[in-house]
Amino acid sequence: MAAPLLINLVSMAPVLHLKSGLISCEQDEGIIACTGIPYATPPLGELRWRPPQPAPPWPHVRAATAAAPCCTEAEDCLYLNVYSPAPPAPPARLPVMVFIHGGAFVVGCGASYAGGALAAAAARLGAPVVVVTLNYRLGALGFLGADALRARDAPRRGTGNWGMEDQRLALLWVQQNILAFGGDASRVTIFGESAGAASVSVHLASAASAGLFHAAILESGAFQRWNAIPPHYAQAQARLFAQQLGCANESAVDCLLSKSWGELHAASLVATPVWFAQQWAPVVDGATLTAEPFFAVGQLPASVPVIMGYNTDELNPSVPATADGMRPCCNNNVPHDIGFAGFASYARGSFWSQWVLGASTDSPRLAAALEAYRDVFHARGAWWAARKLMNGVQFFCATQRAARLRGRAGRAWLYRFDRSPQPADAWAGVSHGDELPFVFATADARATPEGAALSDAIVRYWTRFATHGDPNGIARRSGGGGDWWPAALSAGTLHEAVLNASIQIERPVEESHCAAIIEALELRKFPSHEEQDVPLDSRLVETQAQDDHQDPGK
Repeated sequence: MAAPLLINLVSMAPVLHLKSGLISCEQDEGIIACTGIPYATPPLGELRWRPPQPAPPWPHVRAATAAAPCCTEAEDCLYLNVYSPAPPAPPARLPVMVFIHGGAFVVGCGASYAGGALAAAAARLGAPVVVVTLNYRLGALGFLGADALRARDAPRRGTGNWGMEDQRLALLWVQQNILAFGGDASRVTIFGESAGAASVSVHLASAASAGLFHAAILESGAFQRWNAIPPHYAQAQARLFAQQLGCANESAVDCLLSKSWGELHAASLVATPVWFAQQWAPVVDGATLTAEPFFAVGQLPASVPVIMGYNTDELNPSVPATADGMRPCCNNNVPHDIGFAGFASYARGSFWSQWVLGASTDSPRLAAALEAYRDVFHARGAWWAARKLMNGVQFFCATQRAARLRGRAGRAWLYRFDRSPQPADAWAGVSHGDELPFVFATADARATPEGAALSDAIVRYWTRFATHGDPNGIARRSGGGGDWWPAALSAGTLHEAVLNASIQIERPVEESHCAAIIEALELRKFPSHEEQDVPLDSRLVETQAQDDHQDPGK
C-alpha cells in the first residue's frame, strides 16, 4: 500500500494516494475530511441488481471535497466519506470505525452523520480514530429478492442482498485503502443504528464478511427477528412490487430494468410490506446469507467482541396520541379503557402477528407473553402496556437474548441509553435514534454541560472499544471505578450499563417480561413454502398461489 502523499502543504489541502488514484481533501481544525469517494462502479444499466464492482481508476487528482448524492437521490450513489486526524501518517495506524446508517433499508445517507465531529472528539479525548461513513443501495434497488434475479449473481446465485454487498465492498475498500488515511486495517470496528445495526448483525452472521472487521457495535437493532427476510416472503414482496409497476409477466426482470431510478425509488417507498410491517430487508437467500442472525448469534466466532444496546423508550412515538391526550394501545381506534382482554385481543391481531413470525394468535406462548404485561396494564393502562410490549418484542428482549448468548461465547457488553438530546414530551421519552447525537458528539448533544459530559463518556467507551476491543481500555480490563463497564454476563447474571448523567450498572430493563417474549420469538425458524399455518397477508397468499400455479412441481 502506497504511503499517503502530503502535497500542497501551503493550502493545507492534502492529496492522498489510494488504490484507484489520487484524491484531494479538505482540512479543518485538525481533521482531514475526504468526502464523496467512489468505492464502486455506479450500479447503472446492466449493473442494476448485480453485485457491486470496484470503482475504476481515475487518471487525475480527484476532488473529495463534497458529499456525493445519497441513494435516496440518485442511482449513482455508492460513495463513502473518511475523516481522520491530520496529518495522516502510516506510523499512527489508528483504529477505524465504519458507520452503517439506518432508515428501515429505505432511507438514509452516510453524509447525514457527523463523522468529522466524532473524529475530532475522539482526538480531543486522547483516543484518535479514523471514521468512515458510507452509502448503500436502498429499497427495491438494494433489497429486491426475486428468484429471477439469481441469474444476475453468478456463480453464487444470491438475491435480495445488493445493499449488503455494497456494504461488504465498502469494507473491502477500507481494507485496501485505509492506511492512506492513517488507519489500521487490522482494527476495524463496524457500528450501526436501527437498520444499520441489523446490517451489522447480518455481517456477523455472514461468512462472506469474515475478516473485514474485528469488532462490532449494534445500536437499537441487534439480532432481531426483523433483521432479515425468508426467501419466499422476499419472492412475494418482489411479485407485489413488479405488479405495482406493471411488470407482472414472464419478462418482469426486463420490465423492471427498463424503469427509471425515479420510478423504482418512488415505488419502493410505498411498497406493501409482507414481512414484519417493513418493506425491505436483507434476504436469507441461501447463498450470500445462509442463516438468520437471530438464530445464528449463539454460533458466531468468539473472537469478535460486541457492544449492543437500545434506548429506554424506543417506540413511544409509534404509539400515537388520542384527541383527549390518552395514549391507547397501538392506534387511535382502541379506547384506553378496553380492559386487559381487549388489549390482549388487539395485540394478537395487530402488531404481534407482524413482528413475531409463526406465532399463531392462540399460541400458549403468545398467551404467556401477553399475560406477563397484565401488571403493567392494570398499573399504567393500555398505552403504557402497549409501549412496553412493543419495545420488548422489537428491541429489548432479542437484544438481551443475544447479549446472554454472546456473553457465554466471547466478549459482549450491553447498554441502555437513557437521555434525550433535548427536552422531550414525557410520553416520547428516550426514543429511537436519540443516542446518535451523543455518539457523534454533535452540537445538539453538547448544548449543556451534562450533555457534553455524557457525549464524552460515550465517545470514550466507543473509541476505547475500537482501540482495544473493550470499552474500558486495555489498562483497565481488571479494574473498577466510576465509569467501569462490566461485561454483559457475569456468573450467569445479565447486566446493562445505563448511559445517563451518571453511568449505572443495572439488571436489564423489562428482563422479567422478556422471558416469555423470547420463548415466543423462538417459536420457529423461517417456515418452508409448504407450511400453511403461518399467518400471512392475504396478498402474500395470493402470490404464493400464483407461484404454485405457474410451477406445479414446487
